[in-house]
Amino acid sequence: MQIPAAPLPAPVAESSHGFTVGAILARGFSVWTSNLPLFLGVSFACYLPLMLIPTADPTNPASTIVTTLAAVVLQAIIGAVVSGAVVRGVFEQLRGNRASFGDSLRVAFRAVWRILGTTLLAAIAVMFFSILLFVPGMVKACSYYVAIPSAVVEGTGPFESLSRSRKLAAGYRWHIFGILLVGGLFAMLIGGAAAIVFRSLSGPVSTLVVGVVPNAIVGSLTAVFSGVAYYQLRVVKEGIDIEQLVAVFD
Repeated sequence: MQIPAAPLPAPVAESSHGFTVGAILARGFSVWTSNLPLFLGVSFACYLPLMLIPTADPTNPASTIVTTLAAVVLQAIIGAVVSGAVVRGVFEQLRGNRASFGDSLRVAFRAVWRILGTTLLAAIAVMFFSILLFVPGMVKACSYYVAIPSAVVEGTGPFESLSRSRKLAAGYRWHIFGILLVGGLFAMLIGGAAAIVFRSLSGPVSTLVVGVVPNAIVGSLTAVFSGVAYYQLRVVKEGIDIEQLVAVFD
């Protein structure tokens, strides 16, 4: 007996309220939950290399510092790749289709050097302005919020992607700050809960359930928010259609 396939998601209707924090969060969460296996699967596969980082020796401060720095750098790199991989799935979901696991990873790997270069330049700029004062650093973080989707979709290099993101974000940085704030609080909630619930574990199992899994959950959702924000900014500012965006992957 043939089992009917799961129905495809319906295309998401355009919001008449433009770009708002609530609209991006609601739409992003809807997209994320509509194809959770894809987004979590891609993110989990990308974050698995965290298992390679050795457990720090609590009696050795140098070991703790090196391990922490390695984890932070690797998480930043992986997070950027996840953002690139998730873009394809976000756009397909918005048009009422589903992207495959392989297609999503292919999109990210095809643009991996642009993604990493864009991430590095954005990180340097945000760190530099944060040293001057917290507010300028936060402004830069908001300005570069959609730099990775820009690099993946438009095929631009690192400098062009940052410039493009800055132009798209202009006039909406407070909105983006709200999205970043919610994403940060969600990350703290998930990470803190995992650390408390699984505090008795150690070794690779602890790394998996306290490090990899929470990062995969948070990383996939925040990447979806970024992809949805990029799309909605282009709708608001340029009146672009979802079919035009998806066409770049065909």
